[in-house]
Amino acid sequence: MRLAPVEPYEGTWNTPVVKNPFEMSLQPKLDLLLADSRRGPQGAWAPASCRPSCSSSTSTKYFASTEGSHIEQSLVRSYPSFSVTAVDRESGKFYSRNSLTAPMGMGYEYVESYPLLKEARVAAEEAVAMHKAKLVQAGQKALILHPTNLWLTIHESVGHPTELDRALGYEANYAGTSFPTTDKLGKFEFGSKIVEHHRGQDAGPRDGDLRL
Repeated sequence: MRLAPVEPYEGTWNTPVVKNPFEMSLQPKLDLLLADSRRGPQGAWAPASCRPSCSSSTSTKYFASTEGSHIEQSLVRSYPSFSVTAVDRESGKFYSRNSLTAPMGMGYEYVESYPLLKEARVAAEEAVAMHKAKLVQAGQKALILHPTNLWLTIHESVGHPTELDRALGYEANYAGTSFPTTDKLGKFEFGSKIVEHHRGQDAGPRDGDLRL
């Protein structure tokens, strides 16, 4: 197999970081985690336990090709998170609610800007409310998905199928191969017209569908 000819490229890219988490002292991080762990509801329910966490990662990647490219990347990611659990003193049942945060390619400024304590209070209230929630009865229901579920839907329905190794038939595992194969390029359409509507006026095809 002959690869497509490309011009050599040399460059460096670093994650834009305002506060490097690896150059900060430990105390402000501990203060945040301790403050978050105290956000449990009081009253008839046993105080909810809040298990906060905050992780940071850094990696350096270096790429060199036979065509003469030399590319270096320095990546920093921050991920504040927590899990709140509310326990019913009488029954011993418990419900948990995890934070809605996601890891971001940013420094500690992301941790400071995210309303972690505010969300922990809401999470505690929701975990307590679950104790009073009625059980779902069998039957036809209207399903309402939280917006944060959308990324997973797109990831599985569009992300994996459009991976080049799957589309070319080089990879097949538990997720299968792919339905948008190369023979459908430029003529296979899928997706709702609503999806196309929200892509914007300059987002590509105007026919209302996603087009390969």
